Amino acid sequence: MEQIFFYAENNSKINILIGDENFFRQTDLNILKYIYMGRGKLVFVTLDDNPVKNEKDILNNKFRIILVPDPKNSIYGKAAFEFISNSGFPHDFTKRLFIVKTVPQVSAYLTAKQADAGFMNYSTWLNLKNKVRNSIILNPEKYFKISISAAFLKNDSEELSLFASFLETSAAKKIITAKGLFP
Repeated sequence: MEQIFFYAENNSKINILIGDENFFRQTDLNILKYIYMGRGKLVFVTLDDNPVKNEKDILNNKFRIILVPDPKNSIYGKAAFEFISNSGFPHDFTKRLFIVKTVPQVSAYLTAKQADAGFMNYSTWLNLKNKVRNSIILNPEKYFKISISAAFLKNDSEELSLFASFLETSAAKKIITAKGLFP
């Protein structure tokens, strides 16, 4: 996200950012308004030969290398560590965690079969489900709410106003839900 903020601060053509609203609020960006799009969900994903039916299956010793996005760089990495902590997993479980920088790296390592499992967001998993079929949506009560919003840096054109209005329609909500966000 820091790269995105750099571009937003240095490129006047960037008008809207979409991501975790709590993260946006911690920046110095001059955001005019937020439009809530949906809740991001944390997912545990495994390769086809190691299905997961419930959260306790995550403790299975078949998962020797479990990828987690870096919590300093990824809201889903932060959520994964909070989920692990709130699930009461034994301390030695963390020895199997391999921290990578971002969610796309989790995806890349899993599709290349260089790891056994990983934590990512549901939207990313939807794009991978033909390659990495096994997943479980993790209990959202075990990690903080991930509020995905459109953050408007400008609102100086009719197009931006129309887009902002569209985001609040039922048609937009249907598309957003289909792409992996939850109301």
